[in-house]
Amino acid sequence: MTIIAVLWLLVIVGVLSPATLSDAKGTVVTPLAALVGPAVNLLGSLLVILSLGLATIQVSLAQYYSLEERLPAPGSVSWVGKLPPTQRFWLCVSPMALVLALALWLLSSGIANPAIKYKIEVGSEVTVAVASRSRQMKQITIQVCRWS
Repeated sequence: MTIIAVLWLLVIVGVLSPATLSDAKGTVVTPLAALVGPAVNLLGSLLVILSLGLATIQVSLAQYYSLEERLPAPGSVSWVGKLPPTQRFWLCVSPMALVLALALWLLSSGIANPAIKYKIEVGSEVTVAVASRSRQMKQITIQVCRWS
Protein backbone atom coordinates (compact mmCIF):
# COMPACT_ATOMS: atom_id res chain seq x y z
CA MET A 1 0.00 0.00 0.00
CA THR A 2 2.88 2.37 0.74
CA ILE A 3 4.31 1.85 -2.72
CA ILE A 4 0.95 2.67 -4.30
CA ALA A 5 0.64 5.83 -2.19
CA VAL A 6 4.17 6.97 -3.11
CA LEU A 7 3.54 6.34 -6.81
CA TRP A 8 0.24 8.22 -6.60
CA LEU A 9 1.99 11.17 -4.94
CA LEU A 10 4.72 11.22 -7.59
CA VAL A 11 2.12 11.18 -10.37
CA ILE A 12 0.13 14.02 -8.81
CA VAL A 13 3.17 16.22 -8.18
CA GLY A 14 4.58 15.48 -11.64
CA VAL A 15 1.38 16.12 -13.58
CA LEU A 16 -0.38 18.96 -11.74
CA SER A 17 1.12 22.35 -11.03
CA PRO A 18 1.20 23.72 -7.46
CA ALA A 19 -1.29 26.45 -8.48
CA THR A 20 -3.75 23.82 -9.70
CA LEU A 21 -3.35 21.82 -6.52
CA SER A 22 -3.87 24.86 -4.28
CA ASP A 23 -7.04 25.86 -6.16
CA ALA A 24 -8.52 22.35 -6.10
CA LYS A 25 -11.44 21.67 -3.79
CA GLY A 26 -11.77 18.16 -2.43
CA THR A 27 -9.45 15.51 -3.78
CA VAL A 28 -7.03 15.89 -6.68
CA VAL A 29 -9.05 13.47 -8.77
CA THR A 30 -11.12 16.20 -10.47
CA PRO A 31 -8.19 18.36 -11.72
CA LEU A 32 -6.30 15.25 -12.74
CA ALA A 33 -9.32 13.95 -14.68
CA ALA A 34 -9.63 17.33 -16.44
CA LEU A 35 -6.01 17.01 -17.55
CA VAL A 36 -5.68 13.28 -18.29
CA GLY A 37 -9.18 12.02 -19.02
CA PRO A 38 -12.35 10.62 -17.44
CA ALA A 39 -10.81 7.23 -16.61
CA VAL A 40 -9.00 8.97 -13.75
CA ASN A 41 -12.35 9.63 -12.04
CA LEU A 42 -12.97 5.90 -11.72
CA LEU A 43 -9.43 4.92 -10.76
CA GLY A 44 -8.93 7.86 -8.39
CA SER A 45 -12.25 7.32 -6.65
CA LEU A 46 -11.42 3.65 -6.27
CA LEU A 47 -8.03 4.52 -4.76
CA VAL A 48 -9.57 7.00 -2.30
CA ILE A 49 -12.27 4.56 -1.16
CA LEU A 50 -9.89 1.61 -0.83
CA SER A 51 -7.32 3.73 1.02
CA LEU A 52 -9.91 4.85 3.56
CA GLY A 53 -11.09 1.27 4.04
CA LEU A 54 -7.55 -0.04 4.41
CA ALA A 55 -6.68 2.67 6.94
CA THR A 56 -9.79 1.81 8.96
CA ILE A 57 -8.87 -1.87 9.00
CA GLN A 58 -5.27 -1.15 10.02
CA VAL A 59 -6.31 1.17 12.86
CA SER A 60 -8.88 -1.37 14.07
CA LEU A 61 -6.33 -4.18 14.07
CA ALA A 62 -3.77 -2.03 15.87
CA GLN A 63 -6.33 -1.17 18.53
CA TYR A 64 -7.43 -4.80 18.86
CA TYR A 65 -3.88 -6.13 19.26
CA SER A 66 -2.95 -3.33 21.70
CA LEU A 67 -5.88 -4.18 23.92
CA GLU A 68 -5.27 -7.94 23.61
CA GLU A 69 -1.67 -7.37 24.68
CA ARG A 70 -2.74 -5.37 27.74
CA LEU A 71 -5.25 -7.94 29.00
CA PRO A 72 -4.16 -10.63 31.43
CA ALA A 73 -3.05 -13.87 29.79
CA PRO A 74 -5.72 -16.48 29.08
CA GLY A 75 -6.03 -18.87 32.00
CA SER A 76 -4.77 -16.35 34.57
CA VAL A 77 -6.46 -15.84 37.94
CA SER A 78 -8.37 -12.63 37.04
CA TRP A 79 -11.89 -12.66 35.63
CA VAL A 80 -10.58 -11.52 32.23
CA GLY A 81 -8.14 -14.43 32.14
CA LYS A 82 -11.01 -16.85 32.73
CA LEU A 83 -13.06 -15.57 29.75
CA PRO A 84 -13.53 -17.95 26.83
CA PRO A 85 -11.88 -16.87 23.54
CA THR A 86 -15.13 -15.56 22.00
CA GLN A 87 -15.91 -13.28 24.93
CA ARG A 88 -12.29 -12.14 25.05
CA PHE A 89 -12.53 -11.21 21.36
CA TRP A 90 -15.69 -9.14 21.95
CA LEU A 91 -14.03 -7.43 24.88
CA CYS A 92 -11.14 -6.38 22.63
CA VAL A 93 -13.47 -5.25 19.82
CA SER A 94 -15.82 -3.28 22.09
CA PRO A 95 -13.88 0.05 22.04
CA MET A 96 -14.03 0.21 18.24
CA ALA A 97 -17.74 -0.69 18.31
CA LEU A 98 -18.33 2.12 20.81
CA VAL A 99 -16.46 4.61 18.59
CA LEU A 100 -18.58 3.54 15.61
CA ALA A 101 -21.79 3.88 17.64
CA LEU A 102 -20.70 7.34 18.83
CA ALA A 103 -19.90 8.47 15.28
CA LEU A 104 -23.27 7.23 14.00
CA TRP A 105 -25.07 8.96 16.87
CA LEU A 106 -23.22 12.24 16.24
CA LEU A 107 -24.07 12.16 12.54
CA SER A 108 -27.71 11.17 13.02
CA SER A 109 -28.32 13.73 15.78
CA GLY A 110 -26.88 16.61 13.77
CA ILE A 111 -24.26 17.43 16.39
CA ALA A 112 -21.42 16.46 14.07
CA ASN A 113 -21.58 18.80 11.12
CA PRO A 114 -19.92 17.31 8.05
CA ALA A 115 -20.26 20.63 6.19
CA ILE A 116 -17.33 22.37 7.85
CA LYS A 117 -15.43 24.83 5.69
CA TYR A 118 -11.95 26.02 6.46
CA LYS A 119 -9.42 28.33 4.91
CA ILE A 120 -5.72 28.46 5.72
CA GLU A 121 -3.50 31.37 4.71
CA VAL A 122 0.24 31.17 5.20
CA GLY A 123 2.52 34.21 5.22
CA SER A 124 4.23 35.99 8.08
CA GLU A 125 1.17 34.84 10.01
CA VAL A 126 -0.77 31.60 9.73
CA THR A 127 -4.51 32.27 9.63
CA VAL A 128 -7.00 29.45 10.05
CA ALA A 129 -10.68 30.25 9.57
CA VAL A 130 -13.36 27.66 10.34
CA ALA A 131 -17.10 27.90 9.66
CA SER A 132 -20.02 25.50 9.69
CA ARG A 133 -23.66 25.78 8.69
CA SER A 134 -24.77 26.54 12.22
CA ARG A 135 -21.95 28.83 13.35
CA GLN A 136 -20.30 32.05 12.26
CA MET A 137 -16.81 32.09 10.80
CA LYS A 138 -14.20 31.96 13.56
CA GLN A 139 -10.66 32.95 12.78
CA ILE A 140 -7.42 32.07 14.56
CA THR A 141 -4.20 33.90 13.73
CA ILE A 142 -0.83 32.52 14.75
CA GLN A 143 2.27 34.71 14.52
CA VAL A 144 5.12 32.82 12.91
CA CYS A 145 8.38 33.20 14.81
CA ARG A 146 11.73 32.69 13.19
CA TRP A 147 14.71 31.82 15.35
CA SER A 148 18.02 33.20 14.25
